Amino acid sequence: MWPRETELADGARLSIAPVEEADAEAMAAYVPAVGAESDFLTFGPGEWEPTVEEERDMVARLEERGVSLMLKGEVDGELIGLASAERSSRPRLVHQAQIGMSVRRSWWGRGAGRAMMDAVIDWARLERVRHLRLMVRTDNDRALRLYRGLGFEVEGTLPRYFLLEGRFFPVHVMGLPID
Repeated sequence: MWPRETELADGARLSIAPVEEADAEAMAAYVPAVGAESDFLTFGPGEWEPTVEEERDMVARLEERGVSLMLKGEVDGELIGLASAERSSRPRLVHQAQIGMSVRRSWWGRGAGRAMMDAVIDWARLERVRHLRLMVRTDNDRALRLYRGLGFEVEGTLPRYFLLEGRFFPVHVMGLPID
């Protein structure tokens, strides 16, 4: 299943694979960069700047748990996206996973986000995850189109979830049953 190669709309080749400890340096640089590019993430400029060691530890914990997934998307060796699916190890919750994804702004609209989500959904099917869930700001039209196009539906709305520059923003909780 990995690595997965996808041709994007502009002909670029996107390689998708699970992150490894060797990716820690690129991830530590990616997180603050992507946080500065969008107000739709749960962190902004200067709010989350993990060290290389913190990223390496996070990857090691993922590998130890064995129930979660974090994928990297690379074009010509450049990290352009990350997607994760966190699954509980508790028997009553193991059937579901919470998804998170980000893509560098320069790659928006080229198909990278969809390719990353397709890879997460395929992993979920392979791992017998029965329900995927994510949260998205209600005004993030581009992401809402993507998720709806993949079959996700709004399961609820959380008011006042984000607080950005003194203004509250709600989020939709969206889910995709996999049966």
